[in-house]
Amino acid sequence: MPEVGGSDHVQLGAALLRKRDLPEVYQEVVEFHHNPSKAILFPVEVAHFHLVDIITNALKLVCSGESEVIPKIDEGDWDRTCPHHNINMAAIKNEVEDIFEEMARVFLFK
Repeated sequence: MPEVGGSDHVQLGAALLRKRDLPEVYQEVVEFHHNPSKAILFPVEVAHFHLVDIITNALKLVCSGESEVIPKIDEGDWDRTCPHHNINMAAIKNEVEDIFEEMARVFLFK
């Protein structure tokens, strides 16, 4: 994970959100999205973001700067986000791509 001044993007992002006094849910999602089992106040939201981070990196929609190896999804994340494990990865892939394209249009004014 790339570091800047001894801090990685998780630490810097969480510190920035705290400094800007943004809602705690955002702070915790940023701080623990690589270690969702450490989330205390918002474990479901952190687990969702963790899964989105892995999926978007796997689909190469974004580049987090981390290794080419896709991290293993923790079983606890599936339990928190999809309690019945009725998961259709093809549908998830299509939905993520659709959402990503819409976000790119909104944020990049395309």
